[in-house]
Amino acid sequence: MLCRNNLLYVCHGVNDRLQVCKPDGTFVKEAFIENQTLGLGSVWDIAFSQDPQQKFLHIAGGENGRVHILDRESLEVLTSSVKADASRANSTACSASLPIPEATSTPPRPTAASACRGSFIMVWRRSPGKTREWCGPGAPQSEDTKTRMTPKTVSLCILTTAVVIVPLPAQDTRPSCNRCSVTYIKKEEIQAYLKRAPASILVLDQQVRAVDAGKTNVDVGVVYRGKLTGESPVAEHDLVSEVYHIIDGSATLVTGPDIEGLKRRPPDDRAVRLLNGPGANGTSIRNGVVHELKPGDVLIVPAGVGHWFTRINDHITYLMVRIDPDKVTPLKDEAASQADLRGGGQ
Repeated sequence: MLCRNNLLYVCHGVNDRLQVCKPDGTFVKEAFIENQTLGLGSVWDIAFSQDPQQKFLHIAGGENGRVHILDRESLEVLTSSVKADASRANSTACSASLPIPEATSTPPRPTAASACRGSFIMVWRRSPGKTREWCGPGAPQSEDTKTRMTPKTVSLCILTTAVVIVPLPAQDTRPSCNRCSVTYIKKEEIQAYLKRAPASILVLDQQVRAVDAGKTNVDVGVVYRGKLTGESPVAEHDLVSEVYHIIDGSATLVTGPDIEGLKRRPPDDRAVRLLNGPGANGTSIRNGVVHELKPGDVLIVPAGVGHWFTRINDHITYLMVRIDPDKVTPLKDEAASQADLRGGGQ
């Protein structure tokens, strides 16, 4: 949807994401709303407030049955209705009373139509004597109902598959990992993996643990890289993000999304099967960012970003944490890790 500031606001429902871009497609910024939502996601529909500056966004959070009001400039969630009663999920309309900033207090009329799912949000303010509001077929339409209003609350009527929302003091949230256990890895186990790296080897990437943490798998590994004497390939992982914590040694790493000579890794590649899922190798990175890595440094490499070691004078060793929200790599518990150490590697 195009705002008066000439920026496009786009819903990505299943990704729980609101993106802002210029009309030519240039990315500006984004925000995630209830980003642990399953199913069809939490960002279905969007409409601007009716003040001249359009200071606020009204977001229909469909899968969760919520309505959110955001500051349009910062994309900060200012207030939200509570989760709806699932037993009413197939009703034709919904209403929610939300305290909102004064700037949205304007005469009742439809807001802009949503570009995301073809529905729209109607903004009404309450009459002081009313104890409830409602919308949809048969909603009150008299001038008396429309004009005797207070500016402190609004009803947001979502004309899609919707629910009746009852305001409560706090939002209904639950842990994303239900009664999960903590994973503890001793220093001695990490060292046992590092001792398996012979001095002559170029790269040894070993997974120590891979655990289910609810919405994502979290993997811990150790990587040893020996002296770099020739060309090193650029690595890219489609679905898995990586965090490096440098233990010892030093190296030069170049990162960036514009990878030249990109070739997909085969499905039976060891890294694809056991470490970081589907991805590709390349020959170089255009306009890359150079990082001089040393002990104690931490580097976060998001999924899809190329990373390329261009200098290792002697060696570099680092702890690797992999974030795997699509759960593409196999789990590995302590028993499997000890079996791996006894067997000399996979």
